[in-house]
Amino acid sequence: MNKIKKILVPLDGSPNSKRALSDAIFLAKLSNSPITGIYVIHSEPENDSFFDILKPLSSLAEKGFEGKQIAEANVMMGEANKECQKQNIIFEGIVAQGSPGYKIVKFAEDKDFDIIVIGMTGKGRADELILGSISYFVVHRAKLPVLVIK
Repeated sequence: MNKIKKILVPLDGSPNSKRALSDAIFLAKLSNSPITGIYVIHSEPENDSFFDILKPLSSLAEKGFEGKQIAEANVMMGEANKECQKQNIIFEGIVAQGSPGYKIVKFAEDKDFDIIVIGMTGKGRADELILGSISYFVVHRAKLPVLVIK
């Protein structure tokens, strides 16, 4: 356990990401490591009209699209920080924008994390093939250990 010095936990507010944080806290206590939580705002709005997708992100931010997600991310980071503080674990929250799987892997590798603890969405195999899976992407692309929590 002494090799783990930095833990990254992708957070999205789902029950599985909360379980991942809980398990990361357990791991952090064993290894005396800080935790960094990352929330990635997907660059392309999925629920807007086709014409909105063609507009630049700055115009979407003016509509409040990005602002709402930033507020949700900050709430999640605050909750995660409280959970870590209860266990005397140092926590840092990061909000990024882009493709979630790619951003998680790139951030983890650029910042020399030792492990990623990620919640699995629990989608079926068919959904995973059609929609993709962030945890699946991270497991197969990361060059560092990944602990997947179901």
